[in-house]
Amino acid sequence: MSNVKLGSIIYSSVMPMIRMYLIIGTGFFVTRKGYFGVTAARAFSDMVMMIFLPALVFDKIVSYISIDDIKTIGVICFCAFIMYSINACMATLLVLFTPVPKTPKDRWVGGAILAGIMQNVSDIPISYIQAITLFTLDQQNKGTAYVIIWLAMYVVVQFNCGLFKLVDWDFEYRDKNYIEPVGLEKLDITLSVTDLERTPTLEKTLDENKLQILDTASENPISQITSISSEYENESDAGPNPILNKNIAVDSLMPLKLVTTLNSGLSKIKSSTAAISKIPSSRNADNNLNINNSEILLSQELVKEYSNYQPYNQNMSKIMKIVTESNLTAKDVDNSGEKIPFIKKYKLHYIIFFLENMLKPNSIVLIIALTIALIPWLKALFTNNGTIQLPNAPNEEPALNFILLYAEYLGYPCVPMGLLLIGSVLARLEFSQVPKGFWKTAVCHTVFRLGVLPIIGTVFISALKRIGWLSDPMAIFASTIEFCLPSATVQIYLTAAAMKPTDKTCTPLNCVGLYMIMQYTSLIVAVPITVCYCIKNVIDL
Repeated sequence: MSNVKLGSIIYSSVMPMIRMYLIIGTGFFVTRKGYFGVTAARAFSDMVMMIFLPALVFDKIVSYISIDDIKTIGVICFCAFIMYSINACMATLLVLFTPVPKTPKDRWVGGAILAGIMQNVSDIPISYIQAITLFTLDQQNKGTAYVIIWLAMYVVVQFNCGLFKLVDWDFEYRDKNYIEPVGLEKLDITLSVTDLERTPTLEKTLDENKLQILDTASENPISQITSISSEYENESDAGPNPILNKNIAVDSLMPLKLVTTLNSGLSKIKSSTAAISKIPSSRNADNNLNINNSEILLSQELVKEYSNYQPYNQNMSKIMKIVTESNLTAKDVDNSGEKIPFIKKYKLHYIIFFLENMLKPNSIVLIIALTIALIPWLKALFTNNGTIQLPNAPNEEPALNFILLYAEYLGYPCVPMGLLLIGSVLARLEFSQVPKGFWKTAVCHTVFRLGVLPIIGTVFISALKRIGWLSDPMAIFASTIEFCLPSATVQIYLTAAAMKPTDKTCTPLNCVGLYMIMQYTSLIVAVPITVCYCIKNVIDL
């Protein structure tokens, strides 16, 4: 039983949440005001994944994990397996018994399961642990090292094992089973001059008189439609064929639609209250397809930046997709090892993809760091571990300590930048148009994720302590927190990547948006209560 006063525990459990919300709120604010464009946010996200997070991993693992912790690491991996299994069962029940969208047009079955399984296991718990004043600096760093083990398990489950494909399955189901109604109001022409020159189009088949529509359509569009439709039907040799006549009329409207779309699009977009300046992305293959320096909706900007559809993100290499964790699709799994006859014959693509995911900077650095940390004489080259003594450098520090100092310094921006990015992506979400009754699913999931699961986790971790599987107070604390975290925000990027650039919004993005908003607003209650109980009744300070 802890001897710390309850008032101090409550204060220490609430203050880290306030700091965290302030940082997330800052990211939300600057994004809404247009100072943090999606291109800049994506660049920062890539920097976190490629530089800041690997540096943090190396510093904390090498400095605070040793051969004595190998049992604890194994138990943490077991805890992660149990938690993800519980989450998967509950997510499946929610899909079966609550109004999760299942129609071809609005399907969000795979997305609901993924959002129910995966959690934000790194930024939030690390930020929280590093701000609790009841812990010493060494305890905070030790807790951060244990959170990194949880992060490693998250990466293995979400990416190495291919669970991200659940997002793709919803969109694949929609494409195969949903036929969008075709009508004049559905036409949306976004062709550029370059596209018109590259491919045979109506401009090359219409005569000079008909091409005048491009200059005069905006003045009297109704008369132009009537004139062109009438003229085409009169010249047709096909006779009274209503289907052919309909096609001719629709085709005739395409140049008109091109003009009216370009003329009216900018004014409609500028009228939006939630708009910001679009910064063209270097990843876009052809920025001419966008209206440069215009304003677009926050959610549209997110989709255009991450979409896998032409012409966006077509130049990204597979290794870059793996590193950034944002544009992976089921095709990337299927194409893994495709040139190896043995892999192709026995359909072992998953094995190759699993191994390819080990090329992430985080994975490589984690393997190197664990190797160093678990070999005492190798660890002694970086830090004084008290068991192995090796000759020091002239500054009386271990010979390779400067590498550890480099990693420590470089890892500082990781957590605050991660929280800023959470605020930024939350600012881009829309959930005003969600399927009827879906709010019940979101409420049920939030109650389970931040109400029921923390209780299950606390009871489970307490049982592991009683039987002697977990004894390190910081391992107990970090593992308890992992059971009361919101869904992983990376699913927002995965969903945006699966959307078409022409989609102003879609049900999966709205659904995951509602999930995130409800969970992040409830987090301030769930975490402090769990932490107070854990400190007072589970761990011994």
